[in-house]
Amino acid sequence: MKHDKKREFVFISFQSAEGKKIMESNHIKTAGSVPDTLYYFENGKLYVKSTAIIKICLHLGGLWKILLILFIIPEILRDKIYDLISGNRYRIFGAKGSCSYK
Repeated sequence: MKHDKKREFVFISFQSAEGKKIMESNHIKTAGSVPDTLYYFENGKLYVKSTAIIKICLHLGGLWKILLILFIIPEILRDKIYDLISGNRYRIFGAKGSCSYK
């Protein structure tokens, strides 16, 4: 959130009524659990995992745009790297007691 200078992004909880509606309309199962990946919606299109990260970086502008070069890596490989990092995110980035966006 601190990098979203233009305040373009809206975060929606998967548990909220709007979040549930979006997830259901995109056939993403959430019954009994919280999805374990990043979903990014833009102009009615769903992006997941590494592609979602790259699309978000495109909107952040500045040096974040350099990550667009990652599109040259096949998605299946990018997503394996995404899974590795996300599975170890607390060890890599540390844990927070609460969500930092408000």
